[in-house]
Amino acid sequence: YDETVVDFLESVDNKLEDINKYKEASDMTNYSILVHSLKSDSKYLGFTELAEISYNHEMESKNNNIGYVYDHYDELVKEANRIKDVLKG
Repeated sequence: YDETVVDFLESVDNKLEDINKYKEASDMTNYSILVHSLKSDSKYLGFTELAEISYNHEMESKNNNIGYVYDHYDELVKEANRIKDVLKG
């Protein structure tokens, strides 16, 4: 578990950067792939709020609902940053 947490911390900033890049490009296909990955990692590690938010982003981006993605993007980033802060404790 500890190694997985370290892997999460080492990769989450790059993942969030790429998620933002795909959001800005309105590339919902690649956006959905990355938020799915974030959801899976979060669920495995027990970060239920981040997993739920990521899941919502995944579903809405698969439906090409760019408005939802933009309207709720800050919520995703805020929760991801909160998790990072807790882990770095």
